[in-house]
Amino acid sequence: MKDRTEALVQRLLRNPSFQRWAMGDASASDADTDWEAWAAQSADHAQAVREAKRTIESVAWVAPEAPPEDVDAAWERVARAQKAEQAAKDAPPSRSPRRARRPARRRSVRRRTAAWGAAALAALLALGIVLLQYQSPSAAEQVVQTAYGERMHVDVATGIQATLTGNSTLRYAEDAPYRLTLQGEARFDVAPRTDEEQPVEVTTPDGTVRVMGTTFTVSHWRATTDVVLASGVVAVTPASEAAVSTTMAPGDWVTFDNEEGIQQQRTTNPDAYQSWTADTIVFDNTPVSRIAERIEHVYGYNVVIEDASVRTEEVSGAVENELAVLIDGLQQILGRPIERIDQRIIIQ
Repeated sequence: MKDRTEALVQRLLRNPSFQRWAMGDASASDADTDWEAWAAQSADHAQAVREAKRTIESVAWVAPEAPPEDVDAAWERVARAQKAEQAAKDAPPSRSPRRARRPARRRSVRRRTAAWGAAALAALLALGIVLLQYQSPSAAEQVVQTAYGERMHVDVATGIQATLTGNSTLRYAEDAPYRLTLQGEARFDVAPRTDEEQPVEVTTPDGTVRVMGTTFTVSHWRATTDVVLASGVVAVTPASEAAVSTTMAPGDWVTFDNEEGIQQQRTTNPDAYQSWTADTIVFDNTPVSRIAERIEHVYGYNVVIEDASVRTEEVSGAVENELAVLIDGLQQILGRPIERIDQRIIIQ
């Protein structure tokens, strides 16, 4: 998804219509392109629009870490473009224009583009691309990982908290903690955010969950993502361009992937679903197959169910959130022997 978003950003930065829209200078000829509607089509589009617009608005004052020769060469292209534009407008055809000074680096893009033409703006955006290529987005990246069987509480930022189950990874930039990437499972507690604050976004390979203040759980195992909402409102946007977003209410459980989008939306008991965050885990008509899947992902064991009919049996009850106790409880409820051999758990 990252490579795809970066490619979209590059395309937007080179699109004259998008450039004018981002600067607030859209003309009548741009009316056929609704960039806000395009951004709403998918999480990739939305992120690409945000990043490209931010680049156009701030490229003139970004502090680069690029080698000086690369930055100087990029600025020289900007100067040449400005000189050519001005010469074409003001100077007689036979007169050679004076050498243009390199523009001051901290003047706003908006003020420059008022006098520059499309060529100068394109050169300036090329400079932005040079600077962004040398920025290190991972330099301030925070990575939180849990081992098999571990639980961890994370204070991501003021008003944003996460609790990770075992075998999970949460990533976010130090300067943008409201954009999080999850592999595994986590419960998020987000305090209500003001209109001036960015909404919190949790992204998995299947799409993005967007919130302004709520409690919800996101699970990404293998090929799908599950979201269960305990309170507030969230919007789920699958990564598939053909998929549509959906808004969830408390008690909703949505399953989606990055190809078909929303696969299933039903209601559940959110307290039971997120009970793993406490010392007691609650099952509420939970199929044995789902319990087995959880054991595999959270604890790292391979679960073998010898009798296929057992997979659909549903289990209800509360047990201590510890593997040995969980196995003993399942054995009593199912009335079947369960063996643990090396890294395998065999339900007979």
